[in-house]
This record gives sequence, structure tokens and C-alpha cells, in this order.
Amino acid sequence: MEEDETPYNEGITKINPAALKAIASARVETLAQEKQTHQSYQPPCPVQSIVSSTTLKAKASIHITQLARPKDRKELEENPNVWKVSHGAKNSSSFSKSIRAFRTSPKKS
Repeated sequence: MEEDETPYNEGITKINPAALKAIASARVETLAQEKQTHQSYQPPCPVQSIVSSTTLKAKASIHITQLARPKDRKELEENPNVWKVSHGAKNSSSFSKSIRAFRTSPKKS
């Protein structure tokens, strides 16, 4: 890094004198003003969910419990190439398949 360059995490130490004398255009001044809040804006209400006591006491079924469990990674540990993309799939082109399907499809008159 050269002497004149400043790292991004440090503040600006030198300000160009031309920047201090610059005058912003009317458009830039307009853009610099904060947007006004719409007159009918209402701040969000706090969320209140009413949960019945039967829902709080409910037990999940065996099927739901099985679905909630994360998948076992044993298959990946035993065979690391289980999700490997084949060479043929990497080199395939959907364009050629589309042309072939177009040529073999019956023509409508």
C-alpha cells in the first residue's frame, strides 16, 4: 500500500481542498433531504398470538417427529461420491436436446 492510500477501516485524514470548496447542485440538495413519512402511516403493532392450552399440551405424532429429525449423513461418510456430478452430465447441453425433440415432434398443420 502506498503512503497516500488509506485503509478502508480508518477515517479520512486528508480532504481534497477542491472538495471543501465544491457547491452542490439543487438536485443533489433535494436528494440529500430525508423522505417524509406518509400521513397515514401507522407503526407496526406488537404481535400477539393466542395459543390455546390444548395446543400447548399437544404431542407430535411419530411421523412428525421423524420428519423433524435431520437426515443422517452416514451415506456421505461411507461413499463421498454419492453427490458427485457425472462427467456426461457436466458436458451435456440442453440446446441439443431441445433441437432433437423439436425435429422428432410431429408437425401440426
